[in-house]
Formats: sequence, structure tokens, C-alpha cells
Amino acid sequence: LKRLVLAMDDFGCELQPLSSLGSETDASQASWLRPKVACGRRTLGALGLGTVLLAAVLLWPRQAAAIESQPEMELIESWEDLPGIEEVVREAQELPIQQVTLPNEWNLTECVIDGFQAMTYLGTAVLELYQVARIKGSRCPDDSPAGCAASVAGIFAAISWVGAYLSMAANACVAAGDTKANCANDWLTFMASLSEVAVAGATVSEDCNFDKDWLKLLKITKEEEPGWKKFVPAAAGPKVDTVIKFDKLNRAHEVRNFNWAVCAFDVSNSLAYIVREVIQIKQAVQACPDPYNCAISILNVLASFGWIVRFGSVMAVDCTNDENQRVTCASDIAEMFAGLVNLPANGMASTGDCAF
Repeated sequence: LKRLVLAMDDFGCELQPLSSLGSETDASQASWLRPKVACGRRTLGALGLGTVLLAAVLLWPRQAAAIESQPEMELIESWEDLPGIEEVVREAQELPIQQVTLPNEWNLTECVIDGFQAMTYLGTAVLELYQVARIKGSRCPDDSPAGCAASVAGIFAAISWVGAYLSMAANACVAAGDTKANCANDWLTFMASLSEVAVAGATVSEDCNFDKDWLKLLKITKEEEPGWKKFVPAAAGPKVDTVIKFDKLNRAHEVRNFNWAVCAFDVSNSLAYIVREVIQIKQAVQACPDPYNCAISILNVLASFGWIVRFGSVMAVDCTNDENQRVTCASDIAEMFAGLVNLPANGMASTGDCAF
């Protein structure tokens, strides 16, 4: 500060002591305490800037020396050099050991098949709903009672299969052996199998009766005509007949497209059950040292064989748009067989899977 005062004297700035300090203040000290600004503002600005630069030059060596005096940080090359890592390792070693089973190629294959069949049965449920509302012979409750009952039971079965295969996928995709997922699968499969038995029971009495009168069974004694035709003048008869034929053609086209969609799901399920059959045979080989688990595995293998026959049979009808009563009857019998075999298998499995 004294240097600043002397510099101001050199620049011709007039100095004046502080009067507020009293008489006790030494005049030599007061002479540099407060300048009377008689010099210009530019002069003071230059002096201030010079003072800041001077302070920076004087403090820089000290700051540099302080930085150089700080100890250098050591680089950590591995996790073993982390501070306190010994305590973390010691606590980890005291934790109980848990076995984690990783999914193998068989688990991953079953995972894919489970997810694929869940989506397939979801599509089947949509088709069953459409059949109940639109397809002649299965509409509820106007057409055949057996066809209506089979369609309603088929909807319930398809929805149950979706839940069953999703619960199976939840277990197979992580190979975790989740007993809750297995328990859910057992009961959902049990409900789906009951529904499949109901479907087969409703249709087998008609499909396997080779001497039945189809027209009487479907409550059709003559060719159906729309109710509005009797209100049309007789002169418009040819045009009305053309409209009726066109409507029948559209309905036939609708049924054909429906059969093509059902055919796609039949092929998908048939291929999926072939792969599932291979997986279940392998599981049966591993489980058969235990008689109880061996019985469950063998029943699952037989059930999958029944589903292969069932979907393989209906493919011959749905994919050709050609009614074949013998093939339809064989499909109903295979469906009932697979459902009846599935029931005890899932009932037995639930006794262990649902014991939480």
C-alpha cells in the first residue's frame, strides 16, 4: 500500500490524512491512508491495473511452489489396489454360497417353443371368437348346439393354454426352477385339458356318427333364404336370386379364408409339439430313476403325441377346405386322448410344484 502511495506521489496525486482518526494518529501514518483524488480517472485506472498485475507476479511463485509440494496421486492398476478392498472381500467370503443354474441349449429351445405356442394359442382364441360370431354351423346359439358348445369351450381352452405356456416360458427361459411358475403351469394346463376334453366330447358325437342326417342335425330342412326375400316383389325375383348367390359366394370366401388361418395355426402347433416331444423324451430319460417323476414324464410324452396326431389330422381338413368326416373324427379322438392324459400328469406334478 505504501508503494501504491509513493507511485501516486510520482503521478502527482495529492494526499490528505484522515481527519476522523483524531490527533493521536501519527501524521506520517495518516499521510498514506487516504488519497485526495486530484488526479484523473484514467491515471487511477492504470494504477489499479498495475497493482493487480504486480500482485499476480508476486503471488505466482508461492502458488507454483505449493502445487509442486503436493504429493503425486498413485494410479490404481487393478481392483486389488482399491482402498478397503480387503474388508469387502472378507465380507463377501462370509456370505452363503448359492447355486445359480444357467440355461442350456435345451432350456433355450423350450423357452422359444413356449413363447411361440403362447402366441399361437392367442391367435387361436381370436379365431374361436370369430367362429362363434360369424361361421355358419358354430354360431351361438342359432346353429348346432354341439358346435356352439365346442366353440365356447375352445375359447376357454385357448386362453388357458396362453397362460400355461407363458408360465412355462418364465421358468424355462432362465432355468431357475421357479416352483410358483411351475405351479401356475400345472393348474392352467389342467384347466386347458379339461376344456379340450369338453370340446372333443361336444363334437365327437357328431363327427364320428357316420349315419347322421346333417340337414336335420343343423336344423336345415331346405335351402335357407333370407327373411327379407318375402317382401320383395315377384318381378324382382332374378335380381334377388343374384344377390343371394353373391352373398353365399362371399360367405364361402369368408369360410375359406378362415380355414386358411386355422390351417396356419394347425401347422405351427403340430411342428411345435414335435419339438416338444423330443424335449420331453429327454426329460423322461433323466427323470425315470425316480418312479413318480418317471410316470409324469411318460404321461407328458403320450399327451404330446396325442396333440401331434390331433393337429396333423385337422390340417388335412383346414388346409384343403375339404370336409372329411373320418379325419375330423380321428382329430376329436386324439384331442380327447391328449386331454385325458394331461389331466393326471398335471395333477401329479402340482403336488410337488405347489408345495411352497
